[in-house]
Amino acid sequence: MFTGVESYMSMFTDDAKLMRRVVTEEDCSILQEDLNRLERWSEKLLLEFNTSKCKVMEIGLGDRRPKEKYTMKGNCLPLATQERDLGVDVLPNLTPEAHLNRISTAAYSTLAKVRTSFRNLSKKAFRALYTAYVSKQSWSLAASSWSPHLKKHIRKLEKVQKFVTRLDPALQRMGYKERLKELSLTTLEKRREMGDMIGTYKILRRIHRVDID
Repeated sequence: MFTGVESYMSMFTDDAKLMRRVVTEEDCSILQEDLNRLERWSEKLLLEFNTSKCKVMEIGLGDRRPKEKYTMKGNCLPLATQERDLGVDVLPNLTPEAHLNRISTAAYSTLAKVRTSFRNLSKKAFRALYTAYVSKQSWSLAASSWSPHLKKHIRKLEKVQKFVTRLDPALQRMGYKERLKELSLTTLEKRREMGDMIGTYKILRRIHRVDID
């Protein structure tokens, strides 16, 4: 599929992304020609791209960067202002704002369902439900790609867990760190740091292969 393609290409199951650093008009032409190559490949193998799902995203706001309208099958590909890529919401400026808003909202929604379904919970049962349906579901998926560095974003996520740990009446009079200790939990920030260290170890030990070309 990528034979002859000059731009960087990333593929996962039935999803493909074409990426190129655009500085000159020639870069635009090369990128369009790569799209044409992929189109010819799809026609040859009778595996047509769904152009209604194909979009263009310009990362960064370079005023000097040449603008181009890219096409496939004669259709102009729309410019996306937000896309979800393998479960992570991506914005042109690469801020995690949209993704953090979505997973925080989803976490509160799941917690509301847990509170409605279970009136009385032991600490052990509560921790099991929280880690299974909220923590692992929302805050572990590709965390290294969106982990926030701004304090407002870090506080936004931590606020969810602070709220969660106050749901048990027996813990409401305790401070946040005391509640975490009682529930055998860590702060979300610490958990992300641990995840980054584990990921770095696996890359350095070549347990995970990373394409850096």
